[in-house]
Amino acid sequence: MTRGNNNPNRAPLALGRDRATALLPVIMAIMSFLAVLAAGGFFAILTMTEGWSSTLTGKATVEIPYQEGMDMDRASAEVLKVLLDTPGIVTALPVGEDEIRTILSPWIGDLAQDELPLPRLIDFTIAEGQVDLAALEARLRESNAAIRITGAQAALQSLEDLARLTRTIAALAALSLIGIAALTALFATRALLAGHRRTIEILHLIGATDRYIAAAFQNVFFTRALAGALPGAALGAIILWLTAYFFERMDAALLPAPWPGFAGWLAVALMPALIALITSLTARFAVLAALRRDEE
Repeated sequence: MTRGNNNPNRAPLALGRDRATALLPVIMAIMSFLAVLAAGGFFAILTMTEGWSSTLTGKATVEIPYQEGMDMDRASAEVLKVLLDTPGIVTALPVGEDEIRTILSPWIGDLAQDELPLPRLIDFTIAEGQVDLAALEARLRESNAAIRITGAQAALQSLEDLARLTRTIAALAALSLIGIAALTALFATRALLAGHRRTIEILHLIGATDRYIAAAFQNVFFTRALAGALPGAALGAIILWLTAYFFERMDAALLPAPWPGFAGWLAVALMPALIALITSLTARFAVLAALRRDEE
């Protein structure tokens, strides 16, 4: 004689084919795809800026434009003194007039060989990441508003500021997408609860616990979310890889290829599980909260 299933916590609760969760894999695939791009972009930019920090060791130039009536020798000496007194600056040397004329020749031709008033240039070498060029330029401009700092180091520091802002936006975007996935799970859970209200009441009558019912919802949401998040994350990873690969083939001298690095690829690999886990936990807590309210 076959024994019946007398355990109320093993009573069937068919949720897998419900319309309320039919589009959940598609939505989670889109969320996972976008979240992977955002997270991968965050780590790619982080890796790029780490590469810039080593490049920041090198030369920059202070340019003192010619101004009528200005004692250029004195202005150059004052700038040189400020540079040498600044921590992190290793060397500072004025550029000779002949070298300045050679630099200007491609733009102004023979005029560079005449008695054309020339700006003063001072090359200086900075230690890695130890000089805030924007603050240094502001300090130099206190005596002469026309002074400016040029060179790859000044450009790279501006790029680092832009990269910092971009990383912040990418991180907020990834967190927002995960939050949207949780909200999607919350609304789908409420719709699923409403559709199975009668079944849940019967399960309660035969002794099924709220935790059992919540676990059933959790399992369905985890499975469906993971089924959508995996291909979405895979597509996002492919796009990240192709972007870095083709960027590397461009052989850009200033910017390294945007590879996410080990931490970035790890975040990409864990993203489907993270989205599925958050989705399923959201469903579980939503069910428990709803059932608790019904009992009050």
